[in-house]
Amino acid sequence: MSTKIIVFILKVVVIFTIGATIFGTLGIFSTSLHATCELQNDGTYTCQTRDTLLGFTFSKNQTDQVVGLEQRVKCSGSGSRKGCSYISEFVSTNGGKVQLSQLFTTSESQVTKLVSTINGLMKTKSTSITYTADPSPLLIFSLYLSIFLFIAAMLQAFLGLFQKNKENKPLIVRSDYPVSRRNAFIDFENETALIRESGEEAFATILEVEDIGVAIKHENKEASAMRLKFKVTPNNGMPFESETYSMIANGSIKKFSIGKKVYVKFDKRNLEKVVLIRSAE
Repeated sequence: MSTKIIVFILKVVVIFTIGATIFGTLGIFSTSLHATCELQNDGTYTCQTRDTLLGFTFSKNQTDQVVGLEQRVKCSGSGSRKGCSYISEFVSTNGGKVQLSQLFTTSESQVTKLVSTINGLMKTKSTSITYTADPSPLLIFSLYLSIFLFIAAMLQAFLGLFQKNKENKPLIVRSDYPVSRRNAFIDFENETALIRESGEEAFATILEVEDIGVAIKHENKEASAMRLKFKVTPNNGMPFESETYSMIANGSIKKFSIGKKVYVKFDKRNLEKVVLIRSAE
């Protein structure tokens, strides 16, 4: 159980790291800016702005005695690392400037449209001005999709705590085959792991095939233990003959019949130790 908890914690860390990166990036581009300005008796405006994401307000500001808007560009870095923010600001009667939003700064065209629209309405002395700048529907869809995938990944990691370890596939041993053949297969299965990891891969041709009467049935899939004799052709060295035992799915037995080409791995120190890797056809 302790191993599962460690794996769960590692998964959560990875999921949160990736999720924070994706949400942070999409969140910057997916914020909405809401601005309202009311005309006052002295001819200036009192304006309020709100930054929202998916309906939640992140920041709110109010600026008094506004007479117009200005736009400026703020850049940092150089070359491929150069980045620019497009900033819209309220201009008050005393020349002071107040930035409308700390988040709505990524799109030059949207900021330009915002400044131009509100300035035009202020020049005509509109009594009430409302402006909303929303992100594209594709960005909103991407953000919702990311949230869904984040929740799904967290749920999968959580359910992994309660999954049972896979049980060994049950062996079905047929009694009408020689015991020596069956025992040889069982002993060989215990030795194959090391050869599969560190053995040398080579091309081989099947010379003999024999069903030794050991079968596996698991989740409606059946496989049979076979004795196979090969002519192995190493990349370096002389060809040699050797034999091995391998479980082969009943539906794939034709791929491993006499004369078929396969890939094997063998122990260079003991050429009698060979394991079947995969079909070459």
